[in-house]
Amino acid sequence: MISFFYRLKNIFLSYNHHKQITDNLKFIDKYSKNKNINSSDEKIRLISKSFVQFKLQSKSRPIISLLFFEIFCFLILIPYTLYLIFKSYKNLSNLKSENIVLIKAKSEVFKIPNEFIDSSVELLLKDRKIYFENLKIIKDIFVISLLNGYYFNFQFLLKSIKEISCYYPAIKNNELNNALVFLEFDCCISLLKYLFNHNNVELVNIQHGDQLISAHYSFVEVDKFYFWNQHYYEMFKKMNVKCEPFFFKKNGGVKIIKSEAPDIITFLEPQLAHFAYDKKKYYLFVKNLIKKINETSQKERVILRYHPRYSDTKTLNLFAKANIKLENSRTVSYEETIKKSKLILGTWSALLVDSSINDTETVILKCDLSEELNKYHFLFREKNVKHLNIQNLNLNEL
Repeated sequence: MISFFYRLKNIFLSYNHHKQITDNLKFIDKYSKNKNINSSDEKIRLISKSFVQFKLQSKSRPIISLLFFEIFCFLILIPYTLYLIFKSYKNLSNLKSENIVLIKAKSEVFKIPNEFIDSSVELLLKDRKIYFENLKIIKDIFVISLLNGYYFNFQFLLKSIKEISCYYPAIKNNELNNALVFLEFDCCISLLKYLFNHNNVELVNIQHGDQLISAHYSFVEVDKFYFWNQHYYEMFKKMNVKCEPFFFKKNGGVKIIKSEAPDIITFLEPQLAHFAYDKKKYYLFVKNLIKKINETSQKERVILRYHPRYSDTKTLNLFAKANIKLENSRTVSYEETIKKSKLILGTWSALLVDSSINDTETVILKCDLSEELNKYHFLFREKNVKHLNIQNLNLNEL
């Protein structure tokens, strides 16, 4: 059910998200004292912030993965860069706009604030190019990363080259005033601010999904940042974000119109990461969840919505054998799921936030991740949200 590409990517580029969330404040506090990320020199400050964000993200990757990719990046760095330079000789058509939404792929989570909708042009970034004028900033990135200590610098350099090759053609071939992106998770976003600002373009980041206090999002700096609400901004302040904050309501503040009589109970597929990667604990939860779903399906219409990328084939087979209807989140939008559901339950997902916002009864099923998030995430304080143990779940009482 999941493509081979995604399975391979998850194996080699997997992050221990639980470690990022539980160890985040310790690491963020430690690196906040780094003199380079507080430098008055914009180039040093922004490149250093991107590199430190990369370092913190890397701390939750397996060491074997880091070593493998460091060698791989070292070997392909020059050939890949030369290839991108060769491609730059091809002409690009000009596309002029005050605001261009720069995204790499279409997704239902990319929601633009109302003030940008009429003046924005969506530009899907697929054609990567490097120009000779980019070689100086590439050299600076490597030198400044070394100032911050050796820590798999060739991976960061190759990642930076890929980002420059993705976004610089839009700068070079378009008269931009603003660039709208959805990149708070990308370690190169602060570096991109330098690249855009250096070319007289303002970088505006728009929150693309639910956010947690995590090393994954640390030390982000952009010109403007549009958040879904004040709660998310408070989280980012704890991660040393630097920006001019703005707020917008997803979908323009228009709530999803429910079906006349929503009658489906939707369970969201649990993730191994939500149980601190403890397989024994995870599969015990899955077993209990299947039992609860089977009990519920005797009286109610029930579906299990699974993740398009992080789904576990073994887990889905267990659900399939239990004769539970599976819903693919790649083919059924979250709006459609909310419309038809009278109740949505899961260990954690951005869909739970959307469910609560749209006045659907929402249940967060207890797991290691939810116990951690309960300390600060606003969702647990919403009136239509309950935080329950799977063993004590009684749908008749909800």
